[in-house]
Amino acid sequence: MAKISEFKKLALMAKQRLKEGNYKDVKNLKSNFLNSYYYKNISSIKKMNAELNFVLINNSDNDNFNKKVFELLSQNEDNFTPIRELCDYSIYSKLNETEKQNYILRLCEKYNKAKELYFKNIQEKIG
Repeated sequence: MAKISEFKKLALMAKQRLKEGNYKDVKNLKSNFLNSYYYKNISSIKKMNAELNFVLINNSDNDNFNKKVFELLSQNEDNFTPIRELCDYSIYSKLNETEKQNYILRLCEKYNKAKELYFKNIQEKIG
């Protein structure tokens, strides 16, 4: 037999109470139903609880990052793993999965900007 939803169970019990004229346990049934409803919602909310940590990046960090990117690109412009080499694993190892994804995305964005700056500088020197 298929699972009967809680609403259907309550409807069947109400129908049975009407037939039998038994109304003594109505308060208990309502409180049990409401408690189970709130417990389910509370457990869902607990699962959704999140903690956010922000890291502020100032210009000196940006300059140091650009220097690292320039060094990498000057050694080999066709580097296949620049993000791996630029990643700070002391920070990365402390992050959860979502934070790791955000960290890598921000690192890629910073790398692309620094790479554009590097190639602009090369074009200015040549041209």
